[in-house]
Amino acid sequence: MGILVSFLRGIVSLVLFTAAVTTVVIDMEFIGEKLGKYKLLRYGLIAGVVLLLFLIGFNSTCNVVIIAIDIYGVWAFFRRKKEDDLAWEERQANEEKERRATECYQKAENIKKTDLVQARELYREAAELGHRKAQYQYGWYCLRGIGGEKDPQQAFENLTKADEMRRNEKYDLELERDVHYALGLCYSQGAGTERNDSEAVTRLEWAAEHGSSGATVVAGNVYKRNGQKSDAERMYRTAAGQGSVMSIYEVAQICMGKEGNLDAYREALELFEAVKLADARREEACEEAIQTLKGYIAEEQQKEAKAYFENGGKDAISLEEAKELYQDAIDEMKQTLEYKTVTDKLEKAAFGIFVWVFLDKGYDKDTKSIHCSGMDPACSQSGLYRRQSGGVRLDPGTG
Repeated sequence: MGILVSFLRGIVSLVLFTAAVTTVVIDMEFIGEKLGKYKLLRYGLIAGVVLLLFLIGFNSTCNVVIIAIDIYGVWAFFRRKKEDDLAWEERQANEEKERRATECYQKAENIKKTDLVQARELYREAAELGHRKAQYQYGWYCLRGIGGEKDPQQAFENLTKADEMRRNEKYDLELERDVHYALGLCYSQGAGTERNDSEAVTRLEWAAEHGSSGATVVAGNVYKRNGQKSDAERMYRTAAGQGSVMSIYEVAQICMGKEGNLDAYREALELFEAVKLADARREEACEEAIQTLKGYIAEEQQKEAKAYFENGGKDAISLEEAKELYQDAIDEMKQTLEYKTVTDKLEKAAFGIFVWVFLDKGYDKDTKSIHCSGMDPACSQSGLYRRQSGGVRLDPGTG
């Protein structure tokens, strides 16, 4: 009988010990967290074990510790069960919330073409339930004043939430691009936050690189506002290539501002013509710019004609080229000024007393000579000719 009792006692001790070890292993994270957090608890347990060893010995202390751990294990079991129940309820609530959010978002998507006010309200409800796309849409509606008044604060808050949630959801390039564009607008306008052009262009450039034409235009505007002309032109040209009429207009203005650049003037002229046809609202402004550009082009061609003539002896540039440029200048300017006035001015400015000789008497391109019937007064007075068999040749040393 005594042997049986001892055996059963041994079995019970083994079970209690095993249960204690299992409890410690299973609940190690919780135990470690509590002991690490509460120093007094840790020191109290150590002091208690030492005291038991001193009072009741090693074996009895081991038995007490094992029993204490087993009691703790029973409490831990019920604690974990309660936590599991709460987690299950939370999962159920989250699933219901996601279902409701998805339902609101889909309803908003279905009616946004016919009822913007109701769509905005449904986006708001879905956004509050944590739907990322709805957060973006509601933020965009608030930013642009779609379906209601503009609300910059709500716009920035919801767009920021949508941006932060990218860490928790599957990557969506289109949504990422749209969120970056919208936040770039907020930072560039100071909508719901302080204006921050540096953060704005960072987000707008990223959105532009991933296909947002709107972000390209806004980035150009921010660069233009800060006087960064080359970056502004780069972004406007990109947007123009994507079909943005406003950007074509901006590029035309930039080209028009490149003083003395004949190629830029000609490009601007073509771009203003294109915008004039595409955008009736800018027709008057484009027409005014076109007429101004024609004057600029004529002036530059006049300068080139004069330079060709004056430097012809040094650079071996033919008088025929000067004549062609001179005529181009007249063609450009005579549309807005009196032809005779233009002719007189250009003759006096570019060629002086002898210009009418090769315009009126004739210029032989093959022999590079002016044909005069006899000793023309203009030729004789200027002293800028030599008699040759083919006629009168301008002295290249007098240019």
